[in-house]
Formats: sequence, C-alpha cells, structure tokens
Amino acid sequence: MRSTLAGVLTASLLLAGCAGGGRAETPQPTVAASEAFPEVQRDVAALPGVLDADLTYTDDVTRGYGISGTVTLAEGVDAVQVLDDVYATLWTFQGFEPALIRVVAEVDGVQVATAQDLGSPTDGLAQVPLRERYGPWPGAGPTARA
Repeated sequence: MRSTLAGVLTASLLLAGCAGGGRAETPQPTVAASEAFPEVQRDVAALPGVLDADLTYTDDVTRGYGISGTVTLAEGVDAVQVLDDVYATLWTFQGFEPALIRVVAEVDGVQVATAQDLGSPTDGLAQVPLRERYGPWPGAGPTARA
C-alpha cells in the first residue's frame, strides 16, 4: 500500500511539473479576439498619418495566430515610422499574443514600407522580431517603444 501511495504521489508531482510548474507565467488573453480586434483596428486607423486600415486576424491552431493587412498612409509622412507605430499598436492587441504581424504600408496604392524596413531579414514571409522590438506582450503602444 505504501509503495502504491508513493507511486501516485510521484506521478502527481511529475504531472504538475509537466503542466508548467516552475515556469514564468505567460500573459493570457483578457478578452475574445472578436471583441478586441475592432478596438485595435480603430486605434491603428487613428494613428497620425494613417488614412485607412484594412486588417484581419487569424486565431486558430492550424493557421496560426496573427494579424495581417494593409494600411493606407497620407502622402509626405515617414512611412517606416508610421508602420512601426502600427506594429507597436497591434502588439497591444488583447485577443491573443500575435505570433506574426504582417502589415504593409501604401500611399496611393504603391507599397512604401514593409516588415523588412522594421528589421525583418527577408521580405517574403517577413517577420519583425516583435518581443525584441516592442517588449513583452501585450505592449504599451508606440510611445513606450525603446
């Protein structure tokens, strides 16, 4: 009986360790993506220099957790700076931690800034190093960026 009890106790401790015991907690979404997305999209559209934001999100395991789309900018703005502000704003999204943000900036239908301008090594499946650039998720937005 003692060995059975010890075995059950050992198995319980091992399972607790596998469930994340001892690891730092990752922030969890505070609201559903469908509720949070309209707010972050409005925040992006309200950024100085942004005329329109056509954004979508994907939140399933098979296709990944990400945000993509196009922002239309006013002529004469610093496109890379505005796109950086867009990414910083999207990093505040509360619906899930985006594994990927892929947004391009356009002026009059011409692409003027991409993830490559923000530190992505390639332009194809470009990925900005989000945590390194904007801090832990959820971020504080463009003004808090280092």
